[in-house]
Amino acid sequence: MEVKNPIIELMLKSCDVELMKNYSNEFYGPLRSNDSKADNLVSLHLVSLILLPIIILTNFNFDKEKLKNRVLYVLESPVLREFLYVITCFFVSLIFVPLIFLIVTSFKLYRAYVSKCLKENKSTGFKGFLVGEDTFWVCEDDNAKAVINVLAFVSCRGENMHENLLTSIRDRIYSKLMLPNTFPKMFYRKKRDESGYFYWTDENYLTINEYVRFMNDSNDIFISDDDFKEQMSSICNQSLPADHSALWECLVSRQAIQYDDGIKYPVIFRVHHSVGDGVALLRLFLEALADKEDVDIDENPVLTQTDNSFNTKFMRFLSTVVTCIKSPSVLCSQMQKQIDINKIHPSKLSGNKKINWIYESSNNDNYSTPLLTVVKLLKRKFPGSRFSNILLSALSKSLRDYFMYKNSEVPKDMTVVMPARICHESPTLKLRNRFSVAMQTIPIDVSRTTERVERVRRNSDVVIASPDYQVNYFLISVVAGIFPDWVLKNIINSKHATMAVSNLPGPNFSLKINGFAFESVGFFIPNVGQTACGITILSYNNKLHFGAIADENSVESVEDLGMILDGMVNELHDMAGKLIM
Repeated sequence: MEVKNPIIELMLKSCDVELMKNYSNEFYGPLRSNDSKADNLVSLHLVSLILLPIIILTNFNFDKEKLKNRVLYVLESPVLREFLYVITCFFVSLIFVPLIFLIVTSFKLYRAYVSKCLKENKSTGFKGFLVGEDTFWVCEDDNAKAVINVLAFVSCRGENMHENLLTSIRDRIYSKLMLPNTFPKMFYRKKRDESGYFYWTDENYLTINEYVRFMNDSNDIFISDDDFKEQMSSICNQSLPADHSALWECLVSRQAIQYDDGIKYPVIFRVHHSVGDGVALLRLFLEALADKEDVDIDENPVLTQTDNSFNTKFMRFLSTVVTCIKSPSVLCSQMQKQIDINKIHPSKLSGNKKINWIYESSNNDNYSTPLLTVVKLLKRKFPGSRFSNILLSALSKSLRDYFMYKNSEVPKDMTVVMPARICHESPTLKLRNRFSVAMQTIPIDVSRTTERVERVRRNSDVVIASPDYQVNYFLISVVAGIFPDWVLKNIINSKHATMAVSNLPGPNFSLKINGFAFESVGFFIPNVGQTACGITILSYNNKLHFGAIADENSVESVEDLGMILDGMVNELHDMAGKLIM
């Protein structure tokens, strides 16, 4: 006999993610701000953790048969199972607190001793240790260097404009970044002490001519689009200047590419991820390098207003409490997560990268509706969905088609790493990494569009409502700043996810540097651990620009990457044709 309790029924319904209404703005880009659904779920999780034991203890009488039936009913609820799992992990973790405290204290004392020695040695040019968020990125391997590659195409009216373009970029960077020393971090070098800790040094012998230079020595005036993609693939994982201790470089092509809408010169900005995340680098371009008459800081897409109201502060407090309680269970769940097994998830990276991109052009070739408009219309078609849900759904369909084309087994689902900005941007530009990551499952072997979008939305809701982002940010920002690299590499090595997906909102206009228009811009994220493939989406000048980077052991050719990107674009337009037009 099933005995139902109305209080428990109500609680279970309240904690059902599917029944939560989404009041959030577009979840577009790495900003998790203004997402009240996550706040609502945080409070409900806390309430459930507090009320469940009270209900169990006070709402049952001592009729043995009724008590037995009610206990069985409650034990079947997912909320109670989660509660028991969270509490068990939390109390078990308390056993290890003294040991963890001893280990952490020992390494902090060791780090302080190393710092003292480096400060006393004047020849090191010691400017401080890297903070945890930056240290995470210097624990890199040669087969996957932590370099963000930004590819821009600069429109020019005539041939042989490469010399003028190079000079203009050098002059702007020298006058805005180097001469006034506004952003000293850009011109530091990173060094590894023999102890395993990384530190900044201001001993820099590089000149602006070594930072900004030509990428090739060819005397040919033009290069084909396909040949440049192969050239870009060979460049993207190369070491940065000064034996990879420098933090950035800018490479200008001597050769132009002829497109239908004009002649364009490729320019590659390669920036080590320890300098800052995508939002910080975008602000650097907008506020420091671009021609000022083109930039309205009030319209900066990465700036958000910080809400310091009582309700917001209270929700942050609740979020902190829930995160502390659930942290051990989150870490246990991540360690127990099954490793993806599919064609594009290799066990080892080769170090040889393949790169491809689709930059939406002004004439929009085969389609009349801009992709940015298409995604926004599809988002409205699916209530409660976010911008990223539509993009992930299109990626899911494209990957399914790719596996089928390659006669490979189509996996049921796939794990992707989703970066997210963990805090609001400050009015003053600071070069730093303030992001976190979480793993999200996307369905692959699903043929129906509506079902695929709905499943992506549900999975996204669960991830955003969970404390995964906060827990992982703690690991990145705090733990990474305590341990030397020979310990840290074993902690942060990721083997579970197949790919990382990042989308970033850019300006709705074309940037210029000394009058040269950067008409198309995209970026490529570095591979980390065994995550051998990365997909990026940037909105720029009211267009969507897609990029893909993969290790050769994951995706064999530039053409295969192009097939995945083409599949995404085609699926977005197909979805619009079926559901909207």
